[in-house]
Amino acid sequence: MNLVKKVNLDNIHYDKKENTSNYITYFSLMYNNNFLFLKSPYIYIYESLNFTSIDSFFFISFRGIVSNNNLYDFFNNIKDVEYKVKNDFVNKQFVSSLIIVNNDIYNTRDYDRLKVYISNNLQIFFKNQLLSLDDIDIKEIFKKNNSIRCIISPVIIWFSGQQYGCKWEIIKCFLN
Repeated sequence: MNLVKKVNLDNIHYDKKENTSNYITYFSLMYNNNFLFLKSPYIYIYESLNFTSIDSFFFISFRGIVSNNNLYDFFNNIKDVEYKVKNDFVNKQFVSSLIIVNNDIYNTRDYDRLKVYISNNLQIFFKNQLLSLDDIDIKEIFKKNNSIRCIISPVIIWFSGQQYGCKWEIIKCFLN
């Protein structure tokens, strides 16, 4: 797994068209013929884990972006990827996973955030030890205001009707 510090948008391309239903088409988002992996600094969970019949997701917060250069760079990589995907398919309506709050960044109670899905292959580490998912309560880990580090990836671009967007997944989680 190659972690990318600064995304070069020229290295992004789309591969492997897959139809998983009559209504949704997926493409893999590739970076130099691999998946794009971004490692976060410590981030806060904005909203606890939500379960649907298909997926589980939560929101990570960019609280502290003003004073944390690593968080600022991580945020900008995500924003750049979403911007590129939006501009590559202009004939449809882009649904961003990134929620930008238009507040004064120095005086706010709400924060920019990103919707992140749980990967089917999620790995969780505590003090560099891989934990068994059978031994932990995943709802306790991805609970509002918890702090984690993680590796995320925009694994697919989805299309449904006239809308499309990026699906970001958490691949690895590192607990403090």
